[in-house]
Amino acid sequence: MILFNATKNLVVSKNLKIADRFFDRLFGLMFKKKMNEDECLLITDCRGVHTCFMRFPIDVVFFSSNRAIEIISLKPWQFSKFYRSDFVIEFNYNFVYGKISIGDEIKLI
Repeated sequence: MILFNATKNLVVSKNLKIADRFFDRLFGLMFKKKMNEDECLLITDCRGVHTCFMRFPIDVVFFSSNRAIEIISLKPWQFSKFYRSDFVIEFNYNFVYGKISIGDEIKLI
C-alpha cells in the first residue's frame, strides 16, 4: 500500500505493510534484521509499542482519526508511553522527519 500525507500532498512510502491480525500485531518488527529505506508498518488498534528483540532503532508515529498526534524515536529494548491513538506506523529511524508532522492527515492508497 501507499502512505500519502494529504496535508503536505506528499507520498511518504510506497512500501506500507499492515499488521491487523493478533500475531502480526504482537510480533511487528521483532527479529527483523533491518527495514528497507521507505518500508513502514501500520499496527492497527495500538496505543503503545516496544522495541524488545529488535536490532535497530525506529521512529513511531501515533495517529488518531488519521491525524498524527505524536512522533517518537525508540532504540532497541525501549517502551513508548500509552497514547489515545487508533493506530501507529513504525518507520526506519530518522525517515519520517520532514514527511509527517504532528497534526498532518494521512491516507492509505
